[in-house]
Amino acid sequence: IQMLFKDNFIHGDLHPGNILISFPKDSGGGVSRLWDSMKNWANLNDHPSPQLTFLDAGIVTELAPDALRNFKDVFTAVVTERGDEVARLILERSPHEECEEPERFVKEMEELVLEATRTNIQLSKLQVGVLLTNVLNLSRVHRVKLDSAFTSTILAVVIIEGIGRTLNPNLNILDVAFKALMHSMG
Repeated sequence: IQMLFKDNFIHGDLHPGNILISFPKDSGGGVSRLWDSMKNWANLNDHPSPQLTFLDAGIVTELAPDALRNFKDVFTAVVTERGDEVARLILERSPHEECEEPERFVKEMEELVLEATRTNIQLSKLQVGVLLTNVLNLSRVHRVKLDSAFTSTILAVVIIEGIGRTLNPNLNILDVAFKALMHSMG
């Protein structure tokens, strides 16, 4: 999540086979600081600091400044349970939309976000991938075209969710995302 919000680095094929984890003796570098942050978020304080190496960088991108801002704005609206704002942002920033019923799109998006975020917000209960897939589907049904960078970023978040679910099923994904988002903006 930090890689996305703070570093603007999106690995489009990030799965366990493309992550090499090694545990050097007290390296004290940036990976250690990242691990310290991750340990606090994931309650892994008794584990040594790993070194992360991402492999297969053939599908890597970064968002243009306006696309990153758009994604952060939409994600902030999701985290703060403002589905109506999610819909309005998507409509306003759509490169091409033919939405015939924007009020209905806003109402359905609001219901979708509230339903998803009211599940105790634990990663084991909240299925971010399902939520984001539903956002994509709702946009398709209402003929709201999404920017390709936005769609690629959604897919990267779905992958990150899968990795997070594997490492710590009780991880509060929205809390982690919100902290990373606020840190990237401050």
